[in-house]
Amino acid sequence: MELRQWLPDLQRWEMGRRHGICSCLSTDDKFALLAIKTNIIDHLGILSNTWSATSNASICTWIGVSCDLNNQSVIALNLSVKGLAGTVTPIIGNLSFLTSLDISYNNFSGFVPKELSQLHDLQQLLLFNNSFTGLRFLVHEEFVSLVEYD
Repeated sequence: MELRQWLPDLQRWEMGRRHGICSCLSTDDKFALLAIKTNIIDHLGILSNTWSATSNASICTWIGVSCDLNNQSVIALNLSVKGLAGTVTPIIGNLSFLTSLDISYNNFSGFVPKELSQLHDLQQLLLFNNSFTGLRFLVHEEFVSLVEYD
């Protein structure tokens, strides 16, 4: 399903999230992951097979996604060495329980979204071997020990 087909759902989800209406963590995380995917160029089609709006499979079975077994929220994304390119969308900040993000050894570029600094559970952030700019916001007391980048 293309972005324009599920965009109304994403907009309703964001409106509900802002007003405290949506309570389903895995649905929130699914929409966030799908929005993240729209900014990724996946020449090898690695994410195409599992990261799908029409998939009935749990997001916890998607390639590179690890979840908390109790509440089914995304706690880790490991997309390292997948031949991916593109940018990282600020929507990644909606993965509220994310503890680890590894997108190393790809070809991501652009600014690293400041929303990553709002993920209070984030313990590991691996960004090296990409072409990012704008990493300065990450280099402060709270993040200096967990960030690895070029």
